[in-house]
Amino acid sequence: MSQTSIASFFAKKDDVATVSNTATAPENPKPAEVAAEAPKAPKVDEEQDFVDFFLSKAGSPLIRGTPLKTRRIAVFGEKYYWGESVTFPIKALPLSFRKWCAAHNYTRFNSVLVNVYEEKTSNIAWHMDATDSLGKGEVVSISFAVRRKDRKKTLANFEFRWPDKKDPTKKKTSTISLEHGTVIRFDAIKHKRKKCEHRVAKTLHPRVNVTLRRIKKPE
Repeated sequence: MSQTSIASFFAKKDDVATVSNTATAPENPKPAEVAAEAPKAPKVDEEQDFVDFFLSKAGSPLIRGTPLKTRRIAVFGEKYYWGESVTFPIKALPLSFRKWCAAHNYTRFNSVLVNVYEEKTSNIAWHMDATDSLGKGEVVSISFAVRRKDRKKTLANFEFRWPDKKDPTKKKTSTISLEHGTVIRFDAIKHKRKKCEHRVAKTLHPRVNVTLRRIKKPE
């Protein structure tokens, strides 16, 4: 599979969407049919496969000489903000993740930022994305439950806030519940211009967040 076939999570539909992982179960076969069939290998849970991979790769980069404590991080492809200690080549991405991207028709990325939120205190504070290195403003953020048993639960809440045009001393806010497969898209350049910040204040259930960006390549 070529690298261009797994280029980005950037979706073309609604700004917030949930990826469905359900399927219709087949009817129970008759005993004779079961006996006649050779045993089949269990179906690989591709999402759990790449979630486990991201968990194994994420580390704690140094911030002014101190390891980051609020979450663990890994970057694949073009470097975004974080240093070499947690950055890997894009070819290191597992096949299960590449297949997942291709199946969902997410294209046009060259940088994958992974944030692992494992504890209830794991969080990311109010901030606006760094935009100087962006080739395009679009950002795609996808959440995955660390544990299969949490896939139907709210994992965390993603919040936006921006100045109220009528009263700049006040803020307007918007909150989105994050479940397994929830996709959030926004334009980081426009958000910076409008002074729109975002955060995830706390973790309800262990979560892996995958954020896709188009980063300018070094000249």
